[in-house]
This record gives sequence, structure tokens and C-alpha cells, in this order.
Amino acid sequence: MKIYSPFHFGSRAGFLILAILLTCLISIPAHSQKVVPFADSLYLDSLVKHMVKIDRIFITGNKKTKDFIIKRELSLEEGKMVAYEDLEEILKKDRQKISNTRLFVQVEITALPLSNHLYDILIEVSERWYVIPSPIFQLADRNFNDWWINQGRDLSRVNVGFKFTHYNFRGRAEKLSLLAQFGYARNFAASYYVPYIDQTRKNGLGFNFSYSEFTNVPIRTVNHKREFVDIEELNRNEPLRENYSAGLTFTRRASFYNTHSAFLSFNSNHVADTILNLNPDYLLSGKNSLRHFNLSYYFRREMRDAVSYPLRGFLVNAGVSKRGLGIYNDINIFSLGANYSHHFPLGKKVYFSNSFSTRISTPSKQPYQYLTGLGYGGEYIRGYELYVIEGQHHFLNKTELKYQLVNKEVHLGSLMPIEQFRYVPFAVYPKVFLDAGYVIAPHLYPFNQAFTNKPLWGGGFGLDVVSFYDFVIRMEYAFNSHREKGFFLNFKAGL
Repeated sequence: MKIYSPFHFGSRAGFLILAILLTCLISIPAHSQKVVPFADSLYLDSLVKHMVKIDRIFITGNKKTKDFIIKRELSLEEGKMVAYEDLEEILKKDRQKISNTRLFVQVEITALPLSNHLYDILIEVSERWYVIPSPIFQLADRNFNDWWINQGRDLSRVNVGFKFTHYNFRGRAEKLSLLAQFGYARNFAASYYVPYIDQTRKNGLGFNFSYSEFTNVPIRTVNHKREFVDIEELNRNEPLRENYSAGLTFTRRASFYNTHSAFLSFNSNHVADTILNLNPDYLLSGKNSLRHFNLSYYFRREMRDAVSYPLRGFLVNAGVSKRGLGIYNDINIFSLGANYSHHFPLGKKVYFSNSFSTRISTPSKQPYQYLTGLGYGGEYIRGYELYVIEGQHHFLNKTELKYQLVNKEVHLGSLMPIEQFRYVPFAVYPKVFLDAGYVIAPHLYPFNQAFTNKPLWGGGFGLDVVSFYDFVIRMEYAFNSHREKGFFLNFKAGL
């Protein structure tokens, strides 16, 4: 497209006049510049950049999603003046923000010229499958490798049941979830989250409730592997552990990229006397019940191109949590945590990613049930997937270098009767990686000192397969600092 300057001078005289005008403008005293009207400032900017006006914004393909949910992600709005030179980058970032809502499988944004200074914006989306009533067939262990090797592929350690999730309830990006789970652990849960509860569309509110009971629980960790006890071994008919929880969530998304979240919840735990006999540190409360309120705050700055498998951008997460608010004296744990990850291309389909995360908590001795470290919640050194390295503080750095071997979009057309599954993106990334970590355990637990209070590392090579609906398979062969090696299979992005 040819770009025309707002002023067209056809002679040397024209350039001379422009030079005199600019000289006069520069000579204006500094205090005078404060009273330049807004229209005049646009006029001055137009001497340097080609300013265009956004006339109308059209959205198509959103059969369920409300327009305002999509427009909330746009930095453009009707009537706004922008520099034509910046328009392409603005549209690229707006497309990225809409995609990261995870409401659509495809997003396209096009600027339609009406004149040299006036543009319409066309947004075309293809919606996901929002209502997913699905059976539950889920491993109860920390990861596939833990179940496959440490638990001997025991099929009794599988949770079954039914889960109903609506990811775009009422077309307003509200999430409604109901769950009934049986098997290794019984769990009944309900949650509802509304991202926007006011006209500013910056504040959100959610609640959740759950009841869980366990007939098989980890009671201790030996050689950095958890040991379990089952009701059949103890000749019991009642659960070994029960938990009730209810919580309230408040979020504020003041800008496109920054989200503040506050959580208040209540938890009530009850364990069988047998558990306390086997491990007196299981609750540390001197009784078989533990009740407490939790209060936490988290900040998130999301600047990545794709949440499920990022290749560009960065993420900042930081939070503070207090478990036990003094209403009950059963527990008192304070923790700070932070994570920073950065992803950027090196050129020729090569990408580099690095992340750093840490957690610091007090006191030095904590109940076994709430003891964490590397190996929990996706925080682990690759090559140590089979272990839990528990401690009050930990640090973790993960690095990988990958190459985009395949990146295709397959359109199944009439072969797929469900419209939301007709578009299938498919990408393959061979990679190499290196992780390093450190777990500090001021209170040394018996039989778990081999990996704590010393530097650890793990590295190797692998293959990532990425497809739609946030589907990721990681196949990795890793070595660790204790001269162990093995093949590991995971179903989430590594960092």
C-alpha cells in the first residue's frame, strides 16, 4: 500500500516554507508548549508520521462470545487516531491478546482502508468448543513418570469420574466447573468465575467449594520418594483423610497485561489416628484435625505470544501467602514466591527460553502435609522427575534451545463434522535443555538429605509436539548430577 504524507510539496519553495515553519515551531519557548491544543499536537505529529483514524470495528465468527469480551483486548477503538507506521505492530499485539484469552482456535485482524486517512478494522475469530462434559481418567500421582516407574503402573491409582466445564458461560468468558470424581480419591467440587463484574471490565470475582476424601495417602518421604499407606493395609473402612475447602477470589486486570489477584479460603482437614501414629509430623498440631484460613496475593504480568507454548515475550509472577490467620492456632506458614521467564527467537526458526523461580517460607519446620519443594506443582529439575526434594526454600533455573522443525495448519473440512475441530495446528520442536536448582532445608528430615542443601542440575535433549486446545507432548531423555539417566514423558510445556 502506498503511504501518502499529509502534506505534498511539489517545489523547492514548498520545502523552504516547511523549513521556516519548523524553525518557528522549535523557537517557541518551553513554557508555551504546554498550551498547544490537542488538535494542534496531532497536526504537529502528522508532520512526522502519517496519522490515520479508526472508523468502525467489525467482529465476525463469534457466535457465542459477546463483542465486548473481544474489544476488551483491543488497544484500538473507534475514532482513535494512530500512526500508520505503527498500525501493523498494534494489530499484531491485539491479535496476540485475543488469542491468549483461550476462547478461540483462530484469530485474524485486518485493516481495511477506506481512504488514505481512514480505516475499518475487521476481526475474524473461530470459537473453541466451550462446553466440555468429559469423563475423568486421570493419574493420581505427580506426573506420568512417577506413576509409570515409582508406582509400577498401578491402575488402581487412577481417578475416574465426570467433569463438566463451560469455558465461556453466557458468552462472557465466565468459567463454570462441576466435578464428581471417584477411584483413588473421591472429590466433589464446584467453581464459578466471572472475569468482569462492573462496567469498567477490570474487576472479577469467583468462588469455589470442594470436598475430598482419600483412601490412600503419602505419609512420609524416604530417599526423596513418597511412601503411601492404603486403608486395605490398615483394615479400615473409613477414609484416611478428609478435606473441606471453600474460597473466594477477587481479580483486577487494570491494564491489558497486568493482573492482580487476591484469594481468601478456609480449609478443614481430618486424618485418621493411624496416620499420626505412623508420622507424628504429618499435621504438627498435636491432634488429628487442622483448620485454617488462607490469604494470598499474586501479581502477574503476561507478555508472551502464546500462553500454552510461548516462543516470544516474557512472564512475571510474584506472590505472598499466609496460611493461618490467627483465628485458629493450628498452623502458621508464611511464604513468598516469584517466577520470571523469557522467550525470544534467535533467527532461522531457532528459539531460546529461560526461566527462574524461587520460593521462601517460614517456619523452618512445617507439617508434612504442606511441605513442598522441587517435584511439586510443575517445579522440578528435568532428570529428577521421579523425586520430591522437599524443603522450606528453593531456587530453580530452566533453559532450553529449540528449533521449529514443523509448523503446519491442517484443515479437515467436511471430514470433521464438529466445526471447532476442523482446524488443527501442528508443530514439532527438537530441543536441548539444561536445568539447575537448589533446595534449602533448615530442618533436615531423616532419610532425605541426599539432594537437599546442595546444587543439582539436569540436562538432555527431547522433542516437543504442539497442537490445538493447548495440547503439548514432551518426550525427553535427561541426565542428572547424580549420574542417573532416563526417558521421561510429560504433557505440559517445560517452561
